[in-house]
Amino acid sequence: MDNLYLVLALLLVGLVIVSGVQAIQLADLKSKITGAASGGETYDEMMARMHPDQVQKQTQSAMVGGC
Repeated sequence: MDNLYLVLALLLVGLVIVSGVQAIQLADLKSKITGAASGGETYDEMMARMHPDQVQKQTQSAMVGGC
């Protein structure tokens, strides 16, 4: 009976250690995600990065007339 309690205690300690490691990994992943998102990319910058051919066409055709 004492061996059963020892095994259960060791399993519980192991689970606590594993959950602690996972919590640290999750916090690190969250900081990486929020760090990348807080870079401050504007909508126009995102469009230029994702669709460079469309942005170039818009900027070239936007030049109309002048003084």
